[in-house]
Amino acid sequence: MNIKRIAYLHFDFISQTTDVNIKQIITGIKKAKEFGANWVVTPETAVQGYHFAHKGRLNEVPNFIEDLINPIMNAANENSVNVFAGCASKDKKGALKNSCFYINEKGEIAAVHDKKRVIVDKWAEAGDRDDVFYCGEIKTGLLICADIYKEENSAVLKEMGAKVIIVPSAWPSGYSNYPEKEIWKKASKLLGEIPILICNQTGGDEWLNYSNADSAILQNGNILMLYHGEPAILFMDIDFNSLKIMQNDFTVYPVKAF
Repeated sequence: MNIKRIAYLHFDFISQTTDVNIKQIITGIKKAKEFGANWVVTPETAVQGYHFAHKGRLNEVPNFIEDLINPIMNAANENSVNVFAGCASKDKKGALKNSCFYINEKGEIAAVHDKKRVIVDKWAEAGDRDDVFYCGEIKTGLLICADIYKEENSAVLKEMGAKVIIVPSAWPSGYSNYPEKEIWKKASKLLGEIPILICNQTGGDEWLNYSNADSAILQNGNILMLYHGEPAILFMDIDFNSLKIMQNDFTVYPVKAF
């Protein structure tokens, strides 16, 4: 067996400042490590908060992302965990991107995916890459939230050999034009035994309410686990040799609001 413990930081990143969100992520990394996590996944744009652009905070995206997320990189290194950090960033030309950074156990940025399908996040320029990379020895694919809407985005990651798909999200529940659970199940059916790990968030602001937004795990077209509600760290164990999910529901560790 090759069992990894995955931790989702299902926190309120929406209504907080960048400084508070970075502190939340570091606290989550430390607590996840205490409970034996190997991977820590944050939601979409967890660093700045999904609506930071609406709040006039685009200036908080530096030219060199390490200047901003260095404390998260240090926490990954100090706790020897792999971290998937949702964060707005800039490319080499200065274009804004809605990104997820894979930070390895040494605290190094080892891969990055830029969201391809931007909808509400019009501040971001769409990415054009399909990203599969090794997280340790596990070949891993990254999509961000609405990327999973288009089946071809999942299909190409499967063709590239991904054994798991990580999906940091800011997807509120109940929008009839984007029924998230049906979209997720359709992608999962295409992917078969490859697990889809969707890390969503809670909280809300004057634009959207995320209190009913679900974090999930799917496999073979089925939703295996769902969680929404108060801030919590969600744990699950996966045997990556057999791609077996080792439990029937999330282990939930509640956290106090920051």
